[in-house]
Amino acid sequence: MCWLRAVSLISVIFFTCGSVAAVGGNNFWYPEEQPVATTKPSFPGNGYNNYGSQPANGGLATNAGHITYTRDTNFGGQSANGNLPANGGPTYRSETNFGGQSANGGLPANGGLPANGGLPANRGQLPYGTPTHIGQTIYRSQSNYGSQQRYNVKPRQPEYKCIEGNRQYDCVFYDVHIDKQTQDVYFGFEDITLNNQKNVTFKNSTMRKLPAALLASFRQVELLNLNDLQIEEIDTNAFAYGHTIQELYMGFNAIRYLPPYVFQNVPLLTVLALERNDLTSLPRGIFHNTPKLTTLSMSNNNLERIEDDTFQATTALQYLQLSSNRLTHADLSLIPSLFHVNVSYNLLSTLAIPIAVEELDASHNSINAVRGPVNVELAILKLQHNNLTDTAWLLNYPGLVDVDLSYNQLEKICTTLCQ
Repeated sequence: MCWLRAVSLISVIFFTCGSVAAVGGNNFWYPEEQPVATTKPSFPGNGYNNYGSQPANGGLATNAGHITYTRDTNFGGQSANGNLPANGGPTYRSETNFGGQSANGGLPANGGLPANGGLPANRGQLPYGTPTHIGQTIYRSQSNYGSQQRYNVKPRQPEYKCIEGNRQYDCVFYDVHIDKQTQDVYFGFEDITLNNQKNVTFKNSTMRKLPAALLASFRQVELLNLNDLQIEEIDTNAFAYGHTIQELYMGFNAIRYLPPYVFQNVPLLTVLALERNDLTSLPRGIFHNTPKLTTLSMSNNNLERIEDDTFQATTALQYLQLSSNRLTHADLSLIPSLFHVNVSYNLLSTLAIPIAVEELDASHNSINAVRGPVNVELAILKLQHNNLTDTAWLLNYPGLVDVDLSYNQLEKICTTLCQ
């Protein structure tokens, strides 16, 4: 018995000195002499039962200097073992308690009392997980350190400035690149004295979409060259400030569609070039406000029809270029002002000759009928590579000087012409 007391005394001495005591040592060596707990056993505040076990060391803390793993320690409030931490060292918040039981049978290691006389065991240091912004203003916000801040930063507005060009163009923009998502583009001048320039062009540039602010800076422009810029779309307001434009060149692009009122604000337009694009149709009213239009080129597109009222308001139109399309219908007689017309390389089956036209090329079609009023002005007519079978209609055009009817299905061409 004395030897047992000595062992117990030694255990107490070790605990007092801060060394690691043999947890539950008496239980394993002499189970028949287990000490009786001096306090009423209580359940720990970590949400787990102790499964009927009693403290193994008489209610004394045996983990001095060790890290204690708890489930949800409520720092700043009441702890589960006497309102203060009891483990004399740093405490880590963890969801795991390594087996579901505490190291001493599921009960507080110190019998429900603080292990250090009621003072915090971490000697003035805040436990892990405790806010440390004492005396500071706390803002309710999310910080995503190490990652991109969630700010809606407006991208820098692209700026392009023109320089003085040659005799043909007095304002040249170089290396302008605009995609379909680009917005708020600014076009300015390298020299403020250039702001009244009238002839503008672009070099080494691309514009997937023609922006709305195109003419906002140079509102006196008369000639605008937008050829070969890879344009696919045109903003409805691209020419909102185009009141002075007289010549507009947009050929050699990839334009598929023209907004119905895109030319609403260009009443002085006289020349419009749209050749070599991907147009398939023309919206009604597209030329409603272009009464001065005299020259229109839309060759090498994919146009299928020209509606009868398309050129109703273009009373000054003289030169019409529609070659190399897929036209099956185009009543040219509805445009009495035409002087020169080219509708070659299409799919026309009927040709309606305008009353005042002087030169007409309708070769390489499927024309089998020609109609129209008497026209004494027609001098040059090209109808080779068609499906004509007679020439009686030639009597309506006594002023013909040059006519080509080769590669048709004619049988009496000589007799008709000789009369």
